[in-house]
Amino acid sequence: MNDLGDRYEALALAHLQAAGLRLLARNFQTRFGELDLVMRDGDVVAFVEVRYRARADYGGGAESVTASKQRKLATAAAQFLQAHPHLASLPCRFDVVGCPAPRNARPSTGCATPSTPEPCRTLFSTSFARTLHGDALQVDDEALQRYGRDDSKRQGEPLAVALPRTREEVVAIVQACVEHGVALTTRGAGTGTTGAAVPDRGALVLSLERMDRILAIDPGQRLAVVEPGVLNLALQRAAGGHGFFWPPDPASADRCTIGGNLACNAGGPRTVKYGASRDNVLSMVAVDGRGRLFHSARPLGKLATGYNLTQLLVGSEGTLAVIVEATLRLQPQPQASRALSASFRDVESAALAVTRIMAQPATPSALEFLDGKSLRLARAHAGDDVPEAGALLLIEVDGAGDSIDGQAAAVRDAVQVEGLLAFEAAGDRARRERVWAARRALSPALRTLAPKKINEDVVVPVPRLPELVAFLDRLERDSGILIVCFGHAGNGNLHVNLMLDPDNPAQAAAAPVALARPMPCSP
Repeated sequence: MNDLGDRYEALALAHLQAAGLRLLARNFQTRFGELDLVMRDGDVVAFVEVRYRARADYGGGAESVTASKQRKLATAAAQFLQAHPHLASLPCRFDVVGCPAPRNARPSTGCATPSTPEPCRTLFSTSFARTLHGDALQVDDEALQRYGRDDSKRQGEPLAVALPRTREEVVAIVQACVEHGVALTTRGAGTGTTGAAVPDRGALVLSLERMDRILAIDPGQRLAVVEPGVLNLALQRAAGGHGFFWPPDPASADRCTIGGNLACNAGGPRTVKYGASRDNVLSMVAVDGRGRLFHSARPLGKLATGYNLTQLLVGSEGTLAVIVEATLRLQPQPQASRALSASFRDVESAALAVTRIMAQPATPSALEFLDGKSLRLARAHAGDDVPEAGALLLIEVDGAGDSIDGQAAAVRDAVQVEGLLAFEAAGDRARRERVWAARRALSPALRTLAPKKINEDVVVPVPRLPELVAFLDRLERDSGILIVCFGHAGNGNLHVNLMLDPDNPAQAAAAPVALARPMPCSP
């Protein structure tokens, strides 16, 4: 601070001391910035930012400090409290003081006194400084950029990022946000494409990625107890060691977290037989909007009374509570499985085959639909293992070893429709893995087709799947926008992707019209 600044700081200090505040530190240096004055006002620690101007009136107050400066001061204050643990339990506030001064004026005893200190809500970080240590609170630009977005590619502007390791830290964070009126956005791994993990401007991002312990695998009760930051694939491997699996298997299983799966009710290819996340969770421990820890239910196979809070929380995307532990229902690994595929001349015949497969008693453990454009992308990933066709169904059946032949035969009979090109077993395990890897790679590969992707998750009753694919074919012709479809056809769920160039005026104008166009209702 220059000479004029030093004089203003001295004036502010004298004013505050005259008001009964005691100096704790002056020009306290941290790697996040300098704290001008740290004062004690009774049982409150006041972090004071001294502001001055050499012209015009100066109002002082929190609003005179930029958001970037507020973040740095907040974290610097948290570091100060960590260095002075005997103060960390005291409530804290952030004050801004300043003096008006005419041009070229020198501060003197006749200068107006600093403005009344005004609290700044962004110093909420000091409320849990004693519980968050090291890099558990991040405010640097790189962290704010990284945690301000998810796979929707939308970008938010968070105030800070908190990375707790325990439920007690989560409780402290939520309570601090409530106390200081700071919005909170909970986050898993950010693999979602809906923007649910993108924070509002000035919100705190609460990332649960470090709460990544598998607390128990209990084969006797067929359950697992996990923290929300456990990766889906890590759980599958741990459960597999005991002969079990957790049914939800989204394409991002190697990156997405169990907490995110529950928050978004994630599914995957196995959903057709085993259900989505909602169908495979027994209970949760969560922190509500006031910072209170609660159990949604007891982890029992049957609950016949009371509100089903567990099911209410699944799919709520962090708007009702922060999940800090989940008890999940596991399924035994099947004795045997077989991968099948059926290629078709066009999407309409493939959709008709789906309805016939789902109308017979042998429920497949996976039934995936890929249109011709998806197949071309998949061939670029897996080569000749993926056939050239107008559409493809990837099918798996599983169960007792002596049931597989019968299930495969039932599926073979069901796909015998006009337009069937070929029906075959996937062959060796390596080929099967290559084909499924190509299916999982489809979503990111779509970005090679056009600069912008608008993806919609569309669900219809399975018998209406042929109507849906026919409608999408008409929509593509009428709009002039490339539409690529693939998804979990056994649930009537297709990922519909509109691929367009936003710099093309015709496509930019056609996209909202296409999105708003309703599918005709059948009589």
